[in-house]
Amino acid sequence: MSLNAAPESTPLIATPQAMHFAQVLPLQSGASLRDYTLAYETYGSLNADRSNAVLVCHALNASHHVAGVYEGQAKNEAGGTT
Repeated sequence: MSLNAAPESTPLIATPQAMHFAQVLPLQSGASLRDYTLAYETYGSLNADRSNAVLVCHALNASHHVAGVYEGQAKNEAGGTT
């Protein structure tokens, strides 16, 4: 290993999740969402006092994938997201 080589990093593993909501969600506009499923990802584990949670809202790209790779996916298949 040369002195200039970057250390190997462990990829961030994303776990896709979904939660279904049957109740109506009223919006500020007056419209509402009915019977919808919210897709999200988790990374790692929530600690005992639940202080390590971070919410990243990025609804403009039509995907729930923020970063990392999925279990079994090679780091180079992640499309540049690490």
